[in-house]
Amino acid sequence: LVMDWGLAKLVGNADRPGSATVRSVKQDEGESFSTMAGSIMGTPHYMAPEQAAGDLDAIDPRSDIFALGAILFHLLALRTPVSGASAVEIIEKITHGQITPPVTPPKSEPVQPRHCPGGRIPESLAAVAMKALALAQADRYQSVPELQKELTQYQTGFATRAERAGLRKRLMLLLKRNRHVSLAIVLVTLLFAVGFGVVQFRQFQGRVAEHDRLAKTAEAAAKQDEWDTAIARLSKAQAVLERPDARPRLVTFLVAGAKADIDGKRWGAAAIKLQEVLRIDQGNADAANLMPWALGEGFVSVATPFAGELVELFAGEKPELRTRSHGVLPVKELRLREGVHQFEIHREGRRWCSLPLEIERGGRVKISIPITEIPAGYEYVHEGDFIQGDEGTTQADGFIGKRKRRLAGFFIRSTVVTGAEYFRFRQSPDYARLITEALQADKLTVADIQPGAKSAQDLQVFKDTARNSELLPARALSLYESMAFAKWAGARLPTEEEFEKAARGIDGRIFSAGNESPKLAENWMTQPLSRDRSQVSPYGCWALTDTLWLWTSSRIEPGAPRWVVKGGTGIGLVVDRKPARRKALDPKAKYFLVSALFCKDLPPAP
Repeated sequence: LVMDWGLAKLVGNADRPGSATVRSVKQDEGESFSTMAGSIMGTPHYMAPEQAAGDLDAIDPRSDIFALGAILFHLLALRTPVSGASAVEIIEKITHGQITPPVTPPKSEPVQPRHCPGGRIPESLAAVAMKALALAQADRYQSVPELQKELTQYQTGFATRAERAGLRKRLMLLLKRNRHVSLAIVLVTLLFAVGFGVVQFRQFQGRVAEHDRLAKTAEAAAKQDEWDTAIARLSKAQAVLERPDARPRLVTFLVAGAKADIDGKRWGAAAIKLQEVLRIDQGNADAANLMPWALGEGFVSVATPFAGELVELFAGEKPELRTRSHGVLPVKELRLREGVHQFEIHREGRRWCSLPLEIERGGRVKISIPITEIPAGYEYVHEGDFIQGDEGTTQADGFIGKRKRRLAGFFIRSTVVTGAEYFRFRQSPDYARLITEALQADKLTVADIQPGAKSAQDLQVFKDTARNSELLPARALSLYESMAFAKWAGARLPTEEEFEKAARGIDGRIFSAGNESPKLAENWMTQPLSRDRSQVSPYGCWALTDTLWLWTSSRIEPGAPRWVVKGGTGIGLVVDRKPARRKALDPKAKYFLVSALFCKDLPPAP
């Protein structure tokens, strides 16, 4: 029971409607805890801020709410909301809202709230007290019934509005209000959890047994090199019971199975196994090394004495089918699909040389170009293997069977020699000496050279075109004239193998430009040579297999009197234009449809 009627505000004077006065019936200014008379009236510890500030017009029922909040605060914390050495200090704190919420003090404090439930100040009631003690009147409870409702909420086990309780606390209060129901729920949940745990444990034991059985059968299959069965059973064991410690064994099975698939050329199956290995173990070195085999890929590296030049990559038989531009030299471990790929090295914005390279499954091709300059009018043919001959034909038909040969690098002319070039050789003072030297190697003289022209008119056509053309091929050259001509030009005739590699590349293609049968070319006897109308080889040589027959430095057989010519004519049989076609001629004869092609050796290594 709280009673202090020393101060009251009369609201609504009957004589003066709307007026309000404050009357003190108790004046004791000697104590700081007594009601104060004057502009500031009330007991300092319980005064509302507007009352402490002397704003009598602002005093209303909400000021009493503040006082009730102060009483609740005192009941909870066993102390007043504010304290001070004097009434002035207390009023100063109240007017500035300097009130600390009531909390349970540490056990070291002498005053403990043992009167509170569990010896702790309830947070709900502390929140109610602080809302009633709000500095602004609008933030307090607006009436006593509203405050009473909050206290009833607490007493009946509900959350108060002041504490802004979350879902967790509301749920805990719900369970507390319904203890018997909550206990039943807990017991049912506990029984269900125990039963579920027992079932789960038995199922786990069953999975362990099934896993061990499958793992044993997988090991048995592995001992028999039945890798697909071993992988399937161990994978199923992992699906039954995931065991991280079993993954390395599964990786071992997958790698071994992939190797067996690669040996059996089951490329797709190997790729699937290796992809699974890399999914489990991204850094697996065995899988990384085997994957190119499974995917049909290989690696190529290209090094030159110079760097930074453009390298372009082509695919297929036709250079215009560019697949991508690789970048600049050097090329380091470029990964490509198996097959023949065409590289072009550009210097100063122009094609410098072409490199047809064959990528084998899982292989590594390393090309090292030892030169920095290519003679004008020549192409560079790099060292390496190529396919010589033609399958399904015989030497009697003018062919030899396919075989792989390896040649050193060399230079070869982009096209055949021209009539004008040969005419200058004929006019040189070295002509007779060089012809004699070439003939003496076979103990022959100039008189042994046989005219090959069919008529004087044919000879006259040859003389006229040779004398006036830089683009028409030289014709009616004997082998010895061709040898002498090449020596005069600082070159030599190509071997049969060198011609074939330069003309068809390395992949054994049927014709110089690919496997499609070429159309008949124009008559080179009357029309200038043209790269656009010619068969262009992978090395950039043109008009080698559709102009005239060309002498080589190879005999048709060791010790035979006849020598090999290659190339065919544009107006002749298509079969003659196959680079693998070989024809034997008398070296002393001057055949009207025979010309020459020059080669040069690479400079010695520095």
